[in-house]
Amino acid sequence: ARLDDYSLTLDKSPDNRESILNSSTTYILPAVDRAATQAAQKLQIPLRKVSIYLINHVTRISSPAAPTSSPSPGTPGRRVAVETEGRGEGSSRQIANRKSQIENSLHYAIAAGLSNIDGESLKDNQIALNQYAAQKLNAKLGDHLLLTWFKRQPNGELIETQSPSPFTLAKILPMTGLGADPSLTPNYKGLTDAASMSNWDAPAGLSIDKKLITPDDEAYWKKYRAAPKLFLSLSAAQKLWGNTFGDINSIRLPAAQSEAFTRELLNQINPAELGLSFTPIKSQQLAAATSGTDFAELFVSFSFFVIAAAAILLAMLFRLSVEQRSRQFGLLSALGFSPKQLRRLALAEGMLLSLIGALIGVVLAAFYTQFIIYALRTWWIGAVGTTALHLHTLPRTILTGLLSSLLIAFLAIFFSVRRLSAAHSASLLAGAWDLATIPKSKRKFAPTLALASLIPALGLLILGVINKISQSTAFLSAGSLLLISTLAGIAILLRLKRHDSPHLSIASLGLRNAARRRARSLMTIALIAFASFTLVTVASMKATPPADTTDKKSGTGGYQLILQADLPLLGDLNTKQGRDLLGIRDTNNPLWSRAHFTPMRTWAGQDISCLNLTRPTAPTILAVPPSMQSDDRFEFAKEDPPKNTQWILLGKKTIDLRNTAPTIPVIADDETATYILKLKLNEYLPITDQLGRPQNLKLVATLSHSMFQSELLMSEENFLQLFPHQSGAGTVLIECPPSDTKPLQRLLSSELQDYAITIEPTSDRLARYQEVANTYLSTFQSLGSLGLLLGTVGLSILLLRSLIERKAELALLAALGFRPLRRLALLLAENSLLLILGLFSGTLCALIAILPTLLSSHRSLNLTQLTLTLSAILATGLLVLTLATLLATRRITPASLRAE
Repeated sequence: ARLDDYSLTLDKSPDNRESILNSSTTYILPAVDRAATQAAQKLQIPLRKVSIYLINHVTRISSPAAPTSSPSPGTPGRRVAVETEGRGEGSSRQIANRKSQIENSLHYAIAAGLSNIDGESLKDNQIALNQYAAQKLNAKLGDHLLLTWFKRQPNGELIETQSPSPFTLAKILPMTGLGADPSLTPNYKGLTDAASMSNWDAPAGLSIDKKLITPDDEAYWKKYRAAPKLFLSLSAAQKLWGNTFGDINSIRLPAAQSEAFTRELLNQINPAELGLSFTPIKSQQLAAATSGTDFAELFVSFSFFVIAAAAILLAMLFRLSVEQRSRQFGLLSALGFSPKQLRRLALAEGMLLSLIGALIGVVLAAFYTQFIIYALRTWWIGAVGTTALHLHTLPRTILTGLLSSLLIAFLAIFFSVRRLSAAHSASLLAGAWDLATIPKSKRKFAPTLALASLIPALGLLILGVINKISQSTAFLSAGSLLLISTLAGIAILLRLKRHDSPHLSIASLGLRNAARRRARSLMTIALIAFASFTLVTVASMKATPPADTTDKKSGTGGYQLILQADLPLLGDLNTKQGRDLLGIRDTNNPLWSRAHFTPMRTWAGQDISCLNLTRPTAPTILAVPPSMQSDDRFEFAKEDPPKNTQWILLGKKTIDLRNTAPTIPVIADDETATYILKLKLNEYLPITDQLGRPQNLKLVATLSHSMFQSELLMSEENFLQLFPHQSGAGTVLIECPPSDTKPLQRLLSSELQDYAITIEPTSDRLARYQEVANTYLSTFQSLGSLGLLLGTVGLSILLLRSLIERKAELALLAALGFRPLRRLALLLAENSLLLILGLFSGTLCALIAILPTLLSSHRSLNLTQLTLTLSAILATGLLVLTLATLLATRRITPASLRAE
């Protein structure tokens, strides 16, 4: 590294006796200052540090106890009013006062804070003048002087400030050497390069009353340029006008030792403290990608009910096949095949078919995944926010999918054939599969499961109602347990004995028939119930922007607009001076007075919202001003710590027990912390601050459904310690009447376009974040509906297969006088019951589970859309069942009757 890599230069003084370390950034950064001090100590080189500032007025007073008699216009805390050339004085008395003011004061004098003057140090209450300034003020040693200057505030405004106590004149320097050295003042465009003081082009917000500039001042400027007229101790200067960007403008050292100093300075500088460091971008991105959202898990989640429907359908169809071939298995059993051999034979047959299907499925899987990726790039782009998604197939994933499919098929087939090991040969030979059952005395599982699920469900509902635990968690868990209890209750009902009655209706006869194949019927009901339960609960999870953005406890915090600027805003939009500083033309527009602006310093890191597919390691951080903390805005996700204390935690540093270093408390959105940063309360996130120092951020609280899903929130005090050179506000929150939102948005876009701003309604920003989760939910809902439809179609296929098996029964009904329509009604009553029971039980339990959601302002349930979806599924199921029944009952022959 060289000095110019750090924006540093080492120049000669006018008398060539000293070398001057200057920075093109006006200030010597603290890291360079520390390195220079360490280098000088190691080489034993004396340094002279210089801090330069422009003083508005210097006034000599008669005694230190009477500073208020000063004719200086500056008073502490007075806001600066920009004066123009054409402003009239109003009266002859004002003109006389101005003339007296000019004659008895020194105006627009450059002051230098020096660590030593020719080997001597001034005290903090002492001041030195060069001969020109002393003559101008008629000052002599021991006189007292008051200084007035513009001090930059954190919001960017300039406040004219007066020294709290007068300085004592301790030294008068000749107009040679330090007393007339323009190299003490760093180059500042518009000031030091001006031909005369009258031609100064002051930076925005700094007012120069050119009527106070005298011919003597112009003569001094022409001869000595920006040579300082006042000299203070370095510590006094740092106290008066030091700021977060630095307070040292140059460092001087003996010219003979400049080369050795330069070498040692470069050794002492830590490049990371100046923002220069090597970053392994590729390895970081790979690590972030592996720690992000696993799309394989998402695909499996999306396709869960498709997989479940296929597995249940496979189990039912294979079981139906085994039941239909019971005489074959009975013959094999009579010939000496053991029950285990029969089961293995059936398993081998099923797994051979499954292997063929899985191999075909591996090929089709690539097309299916490509279709899902295409959907994520087009219809569901809101879930990922990018079109940069492509199919990448690995042998490992193909093998995993193949083996997983075979495992699921094995479990489904094993469930279907497990009863072969307990079946009797005589029962199988007779085709009486129903007699090959486990003794009923052992079947007490369903009542136990029903009670074991119902009692905890009721307890959770009670705890949720009295707010002992989170209502959403309590009701969702209770709804899930109620669904299990309901299915167990249905299993009990299917096993109940029914008394014979001479007055059976078609519907009641169909209901009795549904209980003949209890396992098959229960699996069908369970599939449809779980699918409808999931559809309803997922539909209720969709978030919506708050209806009232003026509500301070909503996700917008009561703000209507949010402004983000690539170039930080140094002025405060709440004040006319701040707007002048920003170069706003229409500063008197009434929209300004009706709005309130909350500026926030911004450290631009990575997006930590769900729009970022990778796991961020350097998050964007916002500085929360004290005013925002005291307003008690936003709603916190957890009441631990207690309510109204979370904002207070931002200002408290803690000790990291891992390395005894102080940790910085931060607040994040709850969903961001959980799903993106994967942080729990009181856990740590390591970062590197602006000076290259490792820091630990501690998550102390989380916000609920807030618009700050892309950033971490940190107190302004801690922010300035970690990022001291981050000037101005990169983010501004705007509170205004709702009717002013659009006009104010247009005004800001027009006036601040030079700052590369983006401004949007807070409700739109919140909706953009919610769109990601809502799109995932829509995706899951769509594939869940597909699984439900597959289950319905599977039920129809199963019905068709079952009806072919039961043609003898249908022939007997025909012989007994049942007309085709009545036979159709009987079969529809039997199978529609399964479909309706599944939909009803799943939907009812889901409605109980989402009761708190229905009352929440953050979530919404589109009842119309949900009703249409469930109705479409019911109508489709009934239609398919009707068609299957018609196909199965078309040809009833005498041969079918003879088989009965």
